[in-house]
Amino acid sequence: MAVSVGTLTDAPAFVATLTSSRRAVQSPAVSGFVQRRQVQSGVSANSDQAEVRRWRLEWRIAPAAVRSRILALWNDSFGGASAITWTPLDESSSLLCRFSIPPRFVRRSYAGYAISLELEEML
Repeated sequence: MAVSVGTLTDAPAFVATLTSSRRAVQSPAVSGFVQRRQVQSGVSANSDQAEVRRWRLEWRIAPAAVRSRILALWNDSFGGASAITWTPLDESSSLLCRFSIPPRFVRRSYAGYAISLELEEML
């Protein structure tokens, strides 16, 4: 069981995408084709719990304090290796998630940043 190292409480400007897919590993075959193998956790392949949900969150202009909190969560989770807690906007219970890609920060003004990050649900 993963333990959360922090909670993301800042609401994004909007959730750009919500995707779900099964975990898979890609490896090159001898002939150059890519083979995919599904990685199963302790759940069966037909179960809905085998689906991994990912959310891409974006802030158009966020204050420096939001950037600092997200950066602190990234550092506290050891670069996305540990879990954080986040509640999706359309759900009432919080989920254990991890950063699937590093957060991206682009300075838009003296004190404002465009921020994008992707969270992946931990099964």
